[in-house]
Amino acid sequence: MEFVETLNDGLSRAYRLSVSDDEINELISQRIEKIRPDIVLPGFRKGKVPPQLLKARHGAELRQEVLTESINEKLTSHITDTGVEPVERPRVVESEGETSAGAFVCDVTYEICPEIPELDFSAIELIRPVCTDHDEEVDERIRRLTIQNAKYHAADPGYSMAVGDAAEVEVVRVREGEPVSGEEPANRRVVIYPDPDSGSIQSLLLGATAGQTLSASRDALKDEPPDSATVEFDETRVTIKSAEQAEIPAPDDSFAEQLGFKTLDEVTALLKETVERETQAVSGEILKRRLYDRLEEMLEIELPPKLLADETGSVLNALRREEQESGQAETAEALEGGDDPLSGEAVKIASRRVKIGLLVRTVAKQQALRDDFSDAELESRLLPVNSTHFQVAYFRRNLENPAFRRRAIGEMIELQATDHFIDLAEVSDETVDRKALYKLYNDLETSA
Repeated sequence: MEFVETLNDGLSRAYRLSVSDDEINELISQRIEKIRPDIVLPGFRKGKVPPQLLKARHGAELRQEVLTESINEKLTSHITDTGVEPVERPRVVESEGETSAGAFVCDVTYEICPEIPELDFSAIELIRPVCTDHDEEVDERIRRLTIQNAKYHAADPGYSMAVGDAAEVEVVRVREGEPVSGEEPANRRVVIYPDPDSGSIQSLLLGATAGQTLSASRDALKDEPPDSATVEFDETRVTIKSAEQAEIPAPDDSFAEQLGFKTLDEVTALLKETVERETQAVSGEILKRRLYDRLEEMLEIELPPKLLADETGSVLNALRREEQESGQAETAEALEGGDDPLSGEAVKIASRRVKIGLLVRTVAKQQALRDDFSDAELESRLLPVNSTHFQVAYFRRNLENPAFRRRAIGEMIELQATDHFIDLAEVSDETVDRKALYKLYNDLETSA
């Protein structure tokens, strides 16, 4: 077997691996002798099947099997001997038209992990936003619970709808004064919850009466995006077909019993615990982002070009899907004349991910971070606090998929590394209210 270097440029490596026909035949013969004692075929005693017959019947699969094993053994010994660390599994591609009869030739390519310099994590100063006043949010959630358990009756003519009331509405999208061609009106039941977002159908319904037709521009109804990026419209018309007045139960012990609790205090305590966990998770994400911003500034390394290109492509596709779902995607015709406006953002995000990923990989090895986790540990750390029963079931089912599980374990390793960085950094807490905390968090979603 020959293994010849064909490329050594920066972090990129390439080799030409050749296995002669005689070597392959010898490997096949050795494999046949190894398995022959256990083989039974009609007309032959166990272990007495002629090697020539086995080779004639299973030569192709045996060839593939011994080649795969030999290549893997060679790559393992090569990586061990050279001490290099590929960032991903080496890619093996069979060479076409360059082999002699019966021989096998392939090209092996991979990129190595750059040298990660030692960083002084103690020099990193971070501010963690902390929210400790949860009473208002708990009260709001109790109020929403009462609305969810309200009873409804038809509202009197001329009744102006208020928080808690519901309506059957017909939603029509309009372009240049006419309903969008070929689109049927959408009928839905809408409940008005407290403090509806400005630009939502709920906000339109406040104070309105049955029979009214309300209008809003496409941009005004921010929570009513089009079903498809291809639908063009400039206005949404909402006709109130009927209004229902709510009978909202009082938030007391009697209401708590309807929910399966003994007292309202039990409901309040559970909601407060949930809100605290949610805000802690949000605070942690903000701190993590601030940490990664500093690490990105401190870490100056060469990035493996193919790894970066692959990650950039993945990020760009995700950004395009988000734009399509929000109805803001550029058309293919618009992009033909110039650069994709998302490309720069994709490169920035991908560069950060690759750089931080390489740092995490190095630290995980240095600190011998855990890489074996139970399903319960993965579920507890990776699922959001307020996950639905469906989300939990979906996560548990996907853990049976090896690729999904590997990704989950990768996330757990990153979380361990992040905790390690934060433990070494100088972190101070800053008390903020809930609104300010979530504004900081939402700002993360709008920045690369």
